[in-house]
Amino acid sequence: MAELDAAVHGVNLAIAWGMKSIDLRTDSATVHRWIDDALSGHARLRTKAHGETLIRRRVEIIRQLVSELGQTLSVRLVRSTENHADVLTRVPEEWVRNDRLVAGAAAMDTTEPRIADVHVCAGHPGIRCTLFFAHREISRLVTRAEVREVVKQCDVCRAIDPAPVKWQHGSLGVTGTWRRLAIDIIHHSGHTYLPIVDCGPSRFCIRRQLRHPDGDTIIHQLEQVFYERGAPVELLCDNDTIFRGRRFAAFVTRWGVLLHFRAAYAPSGNGIIEQNHCTVKVIAARKQCSIAEAVHLYNITLRDGTSVTEAPANGVYSYEVRDCVQPTQEWLITDTMPDGEEGMRYAVNDAVWIRKRGDRYTSVSQPGVITRVNSPQVVDVDGIPQHVRDVRHCSSTSVDQGSQPDVHEAGIDPPLYIDVQAQHPQLHQQAVSDESSPTTTGPEAVLRQSTCIRRPPLRFGYDLADQDGV
Repeated sequence: MAELDAAVHGVNLAIAWGMKSIDLRTDSATVHRWIDDALSGHARLRTKAHGETLIRRRVEIIRQLVSELGQTLSVRLVRSTENHADVLTRVPEEWVRNDRLVAGAAAMDTTEPRIADVHVCAGHPGIRCTLFFAHREISRLVTRAEVREVVKQCDVCRAIDPAPVKWQHGSLGVTGTWRRLAIDIIHHSGHTYLPIVDCGPSRFCIRRQLRHPDGDTIIHQLEQVFYERGAPVELLCDNDTIFRGRRFAAFVTRWGVLLHFRAAYAPSGNGIIEQNHCTVKVIAARKQCSIAEAVHLYNITLRDGTSVTEAPANGVYSYEVRDCVQPTQEWLITDTMPDGEEGMRYAVNDAVWIRKRGDRYTSVSQPGVITRVNSPQVVDVDGIPQHVRDVRHCSSTSVDQGSQPDVHEAGIDPPLYIDVQAQHPQLHQQAVSDESSPTTTGPEAVLRQSTCIRRPPLRFGYDLADQDGV
């Protein structure tokens, strides 16, 4: 009732001042619902209080004032956590009980270190157990938010068996046809294939069989596809040594194609081609046909089951062909990148912990430094792309900042390659000395002659061994 009376007085005061647009804010959810329902007419007033008649009268007064005087009234609910007046008037219980305001404030300032000490002594438990020990050892006034902040900043909990985190989910698909292609190297029935899937709306699939899964063969097959259908803007692949090689980097640079690598140990980073591979294998297993026929059936199958235009084969010829004579520098697809820095929780030169997938719970994560932020899901740590679910911030000074690799700006530079001989010169010298020094171990191999007797050939029915002829 008091909140409703304050609302009526506020509306009367605004009308007396000649206001036409009134923004009424209240921290009472009940008053907010009553006034909002009365102005919108969505529902009638429902209350079982003793002053129901008085409540209805005051709500009706507000509605009549707005309708008769042509006022524009908007009602907004202000939570207690957002109400600055409540924050200023709220006093901790310890200050009132001790009658020493300054000492109480100083005691509250030291709560966080005490919670940290309790968290360490208890064996670095989670938020719930740390809150229990904090209530028992410190005070019942310790809040869950304070405990959560202490556990969140604990470097030991970040390094050993960290809690799962949430990240911003994205989409690998693009709006344009043949603008981004997903490639991979897969094996099926003893054969090696190079699948190529369009990440656009068509999802068109091409699969080439590889006789030798090496860099030259893959480059030759991709070059044939680019000659036939044009080069894409981007290539999405995994961290295979072939795709990380210098020849492949020179090939994509010559065609003006931007190369993207998925995060290590995260197959979902190239999920489009993984899903396509499963679909094609299921078709081949059910129909007992070859991979080529299964790919053909996949390309002519309707994606939605109703429209013929939704088949992958019907959407491959609606794109602009790009060649290698004068490639356009379309390095960025704006419709798939996040706007600004939203969702970016890491920055370049941040010290982090790297958690390797499959390690034991008690194993310690490896320290590293972020060298590049690729997307809200993938960051480069010491030159290797890592998923954000395996990365945690490191607040300790154990990471040597001087040993971090040089960071190059994002551009057309080829991928980073590590010269093993330069990093380990002693291994290289040992290998050279082993090759130069003769081997003296073991007996000398003795060459033997085959027991097969080579006979002269028969030409035109004449045997050289027979002097009389045929």
